[in-house]
Amino acid sequence: AELFKKGLGHKHACRIFEEFVKNHPDSGYAAEALQTAFELAIEHAESGWGKKRLGELAKRFPAAPLAAEATYLAGVYLFKSKKNDEAEETFEKLIRNYPERERVVVSMFMLGELRLRRYEGPDYEDTPLQDAKKQFELLIASYPTGAYAVKARKRVGDINRELAKRDYQMGLYYIRHGKPDSAKVYLESVQKEYPETEYARKAAKTLAKLLEKKDKR
Repeated sequence: AELFKKGLGHKHACRIFEEFVKNHPDSGYAAEALQTAFELAIEHAESGWGKKRLGELAKRFPAAPLAAEATYLAGVYLFKSKKNDEAEETFEKLIRNYPERERVVVSMFMLGELRLRRYEGPDYEDTPLQDAKKQFELLIASYPTGAYAVKARKRVGDINRELAKRDYQMGLYYIRHGKPDSAKVYLESVQKEYPETEYARKAAKTLAKLLEKKDKR
């Protein structure tokens, strides 16, 4: 295996080290062999075989020192490949199995991003937005400082603007269709739930005009 590692192919060396650990778990060399297998897979995380081995190694040897890093890199690969369900499962596994590792906070952020990917636009349900918002808020509550907390707060702000826009547009829809009472519900909701957005100000103006028009009748 050392010869493979040095010049005859890291892919083959990784598999040989992995099989050595599987077949000789009580050997005095097992820990070193396992560490080397993880290191080789991580070194080639952007290659096809490296990505595959990362997931397999983490699954087969979850207690290994580099298992959390391997799981994270496997999740990143799946995320970039738009294999959203598998990526979500991988990041959730990392958070569940390695709660004290440094990759947890970025994994929580990636979960929020994955849930945002499900959002198809204003003509579709807002469940993905709500799910993503909850995930980002969980990150902020768990890790209130740091770069990912800053990123998560920005995402929450963006999501709130989109949710406010949806409700505001629903208010306008009901006004156009002659249903002022229904419009009022949505416009008031925008002001109450998303007061920091520009749509709250628009809703206030639209609602004032709506009530003024109603009073003149």
